Amino acid sequence: MIRDRSIVPYLYEESTLAAEQEFEVADEGARSMQALLQEVGDNLHCVRLAINDAENARMTEIMAGDFGEGLTHLNSLKTEQRNAMASELFADPGVLQQEGMWEKFERAVDDVAAYAFSNIGELRRKGKRLTRQRVYQDLFATGDDEDSRRKNVVLGRFRNPGPDNPFLLELKKYVDLVYNANLPDHLRRYTFTPVNMPSRMALQDVPGEGYSHGQISAIASDPDALEQIRRSFMARTQSAMSLPLLGELSVADVVEIRKFPEWASFKDAQQKVLRDPLHYLNHLESFQESFDQFQLAISDWYNRTHERQRTEQRYSNFVTLALSIGGVLAVSGSHLGPVPHDLSAAAVPVLARNLPRKVRGYAAKLLVGVYDMGTRRLDADRSYTIELMQTGEELMREDIAELLSAMSSAENALPGANGLVADQGIQ
Repeated sequence: MIRDRSIVPYLYEESTLAAEQEFEVADEGARSMQALLQEVGDNLHCVRLAINDAENARMTEIMAGDFGEGLTHLNSLKTEQRNAMASELFADPGVLQQEGMWEKFERAVDDVAAYAFSNIGELRRKGKRLTRQRVYQDLFATGDDEDSRRKNVVLGRFRNPGPDNPFLLELKKYVDLVYNANLPDHLRRYTFTPVNMPSRMALQDVPGEGYSHGQISAIASDPDALEQIRRSFMARTQSAMSLPLLGELSVADVVEIRKFPEWASFKDAQQKVLRDPLHYLNHLESFQESFDQFQLAISDWYNRTHERQRTEQRYSNFVTLALSIGGVLAVSGSHLGPVPHDLSAAAVPVLARNLPRKVRGYAAKLLVGVYDMGTRRLDADRSYTIELMQTGEELMREDIAELLSAMSSAENALPGANGLVADQGIQ
């Protein structure tokens, strides 16, 4: 995959992949790197924050500092922002509605922010930065002393939640999200969030390119736009495919798939949507077509290559607009299953009541979905969303209810989707 540039190594301060690198804990890292270089050589395409050494050092220093600031940022989040963050972090946000649990969560969040603030100052005086390894061993790893916790981080041995620390899993998700979004943000690339993990909306940070609520809601509530999306979806409900899950594909399979001409067309069509999100409808038809062709190519290749006798299920591809509001994915005009229009409209007040009184920002996303016609459900393992726009405006619950009502006014619209999907988020 490195030869094919499916994977492009990132260089921190090094100028070449063969340069001596510091692996903080495990020797396996150095041995694995040497084995890789023996296989592919050092004449590789790599990426770093700047070509010039001095500029790269300056930018990496800023990036390293941004990780710690992402944790101290917790201290400045208002109640509404923490509520929105919790809706992304918790598999069941209703846990926080139990007596005393919200207060415990607030204190746990404050403790992480206080820990980061204290350690950032201490490490700065020593000429060092707060790292995820340090956070892991101090807050999450098992062990009675620093050395054992340090080693247990490598082995993935983390503490279990208990009465004294019931939110370890959620807080670790937040730390990981800060860490994983940091490099793509500085490279100005997208962050891909796995299925059932929090998107970058949990960070409640300021969008890199802000859009107003009016701009986003004008698109989300445009009946002509929703009708165009609905027609595009309905025209493809009879696409028959047999699609592999990602877990069924080997690395060699992924390399092979990336050589398909359909992959190049699909990638280029998606890039056109991302470059001009306010006018994404202009590119929707070509994107939908390239998505269909790519999926059909995968299906045909999979059956020819693996020669497996499988019961062919009927899937339908669709591309539609969705809003991520307070942990709810509100879908517009996609006709996901047999949901009568009156039932869809009735669901709007329920969704709105589950939102906090004030909502600090939401995101408009393109839902690139695969719909299982047999189970009549969105297939989360084969679907993903692309974040098009964020607004950081503070809105009242009534504003969101009005927007959801406008979205559900189109025939056969569905203001909610079952199951989380992977997300490509942007700053």
